[in-house]
Formats: sequence, structure tokens, C-alpha cells
Amino acid sequence: MVAAVAGLPSGTKRSSISWGHTQELYNYNGFLSSGRGKPAYYGRLLVIAGDIEVNPGPAIRTLQWNCQGLRNKISELRKWCADNLIDVIALQEVQFPDSEVLRIPGFDDPILTRRKVGRTTNTTIKGGDVAIFVKEGLKYSSIKQVPLHPDDKTTEWVGVTIYPDEKNGINIHNLYIPPIRTRARDARVNKFYPDHLPTSKCIILGDMNGHHPSWDDQCEEADDIGKKIDEWVTDNNVQIANSGEPTHIHQGTGNISSPDVTIVADNLIPFLEWSIAEDLGSDHTPIILDLTTKTSQTGRGRTKWSFRKAKWEAFEKDIEDSLEAKPVSTEHPGAMERKLIEVILKSAQQNIPRGARKNPKPWWTDEVDKAVKLRRDTRKRANIDDEGKDRWLEAAQKAR
Repeated sequence: MVAAVAGLPSGTKRSSISWGHTQELYNYNGFLSSGRGKPAYYGRLLVIAGDIEVNPGPAIRTLQWNCQGLRNKISELRKWCADNLIDVIALQEVQFPDSEVLRIPGFDDPILTRRKVGRTTNTTIKGGDVAIFVKEGLKYSSIKQVPLHPDDKTTEWVGVTIYPDEKNGINIHNLYIPPIRTRARDARVNKFYPDHLPTSKCIILGDMNGHHPSWDDQCEEADDIGKKIDEWVTDNNVQIANSGEPTHIHQGTGNISSPDVTIVADNLIPFLEWSIAEDLGSDHTPIILDLTTKTSQTGRGRTKWSFRKAKWEAFEKDIEDSLEAKPVSTEHPGAMERKLIEVILKSAQQNIPRGARKNPKPWWTDEVDKAVKLRRDTRKRANIDDEGKDRWLEAAQKAR
């Protein structure tokens, strides 16, 4: 078995798992009681669950995220990107300090664009900034031609071309459209027109601060930016990749929405998977984009599960305990599949280490780990009531 680790499915859609695979996944009592607790068998379970691929196709894994300031999140982001095998990091609202560039270990220096216009004339420019970090060893180049209207002075953009091989390039455009505060002193004028954006071999992503039912299940009435984007998508060879899930929670009200949009060229859509990731400390949820290509990757090793260091008894016990606590109905194969996949992957992440180094992240202490887990758990209930929101905000502050 040739196994490449991926925190989420890469190149193999979970919806393609067969009913036979689902039956095998469900037959826990069989493999646990028969003594088949061997790495090879567990490896097969992880293949079926979508976390290991047999002879996997090459892929580019991109993180899309409005980080709401990067400086105090670098350590957590560094660990998370290593654990999830991120190749490209596309960030909005990086908020680089004056005359300083923030760096992420394991990635080249960022391609970035700083905010150029403040809310009012002759005032200090605060916030903003967009950046793309590319993993060391991956070939890329910056895009020089700005795909914005000449009069658009507020939209922040940066772009790179990623080369999975010597011939083919994939363009990634990272946008941040800042909200214009109509009730405040805001001299800026929104001149964003999507007609200037590319439509071929590209991924256009970012915090658009636009809402439309096409990508935001919480939106009942589209706003101006949302209408512009939806009309442009309809008229061109591109598609919205979002699932409709919320990507933002308002820290004041707890309301959820989806201002973060991923637009993909038609010729790339069949090879792309879009998914929500776990909380990383911003009011925006990280998004993972898995793009499978037809070409071969070279020069970059993939971290594998360290089966020799696995805690197999704990792995088995966690699976059994999870299924006993919440049995899976055999009447709904789709629900069985999703639940069993979740159980296997969760247990694997807890009990099977990745990589060969003894402690590749010495700065990540148990205390930090517990604080981050508490923040992620409380975020899930933050939009339910005021108490849930307050708990999330308190946990987020502690995790910093």
C-alpha cells in the first residue's frame, strides 16, 4: 500500500464510497474481536474513510481564511498547517505591522499587498492586507497584472500561479473587499466590478463581504456585492464552490453568515473539493480547498501515519465508545457512512501520530492544546444564545 496522509479527502470524494465499503466500515465487532488489529487492516479502514489514498493522485491543498490579524496566531497556524498538509495559505486581514513582514516557518516569504486607502483622507491606514504563503519546495510565481477595475482603490488583491509540474499553472487570486461603513465617517467608495476577474484555470477566493443565497444559506436577500458576483458567475464559465455552510460568526450578536466565497473555473470544478475546517481563532472559519491535478508532483514529501507509534488499544476503544454512545442506524446508509468516517478519523487523529520526528512542535504545550480545543468546542454553540457566545469569546481570549 502506498499511503499519503491527508487530513481531509484529497482526490477521492467521500460520496463515492460504495455500500460494500460502508458495510465493512460498520463491521467493527468483527475486526475488533477477531484479532485483526493490524496496521494493514487499520490502513484499509483509513483508506475507505478517505484519510489515506492508495496510489493517490497529486493535489494542491489551499487554506482560505480571514485570520483577523496574523501575529498572535502564527504558532497555532503553523502547527495546524503541518498537521493538515497545507501547500498554499491565502489570508485576508493579515494586518502586517508597519515595515514588518510576518513569516510562517515551512513556507516561503509571503506574496502580499498592503492596504492603501483608509476610511478617511489623511488618516492612519489600519487593518487589511492580503497575503499568500507557498510551501517551501513548491514552484510558483507572483501574478503581476491586477484583475480589478482601474477605479477600484479599496479592494485588496494578491495572486500567484502554482506549478504542480513544469507545463501547467493554476492561478490563485486572493481578494478582500472591505465593508464600507455607511453610518460612520467613511470616505471610501466601492468600485468592485467582477467583470475584470479571470475565468479560466483559476481559483478566486477571499472575504468578499457579499451575501447571496447562491452561497449563503442564511441569506434571504442579496446585497449589492452579492448580486454583482452572482450575475458574473451566471454569465461566465465559473462556479461557486461553497456548500452554503456559514463561514463567519459575529462576535457581538452571534449571528452566522457566509461572506467568504470561493469561485472556481469550470475546467477545475471537477477536481476541487471545498470543506469547512476547525476554528483557528478568528471570527471567520478556515476553508480547505483540495485540488486534484492530473500531473505528477515532485520535490515534496508527504507525511505518513506513524503506525509503529500508534496506540492501537486506545484507537479501538475510542471507536467502540463512540459507537456505543451514539449507535448508527442501519436504515440510512448515508448517515452510517458519515458517522463511521467521523469516528474513525477522530480516533486516528487522537491515537496515531504523523511523521517521524519525536516532537516537531515543542512550543505546542498541553495547556495551549486544551485552550484551543475549548475555544473550538464553544464556537459551535456561540450562535445559540448569549451564554454560548460569552463562553466562546472567553475561550478565544484565553487561547491567545
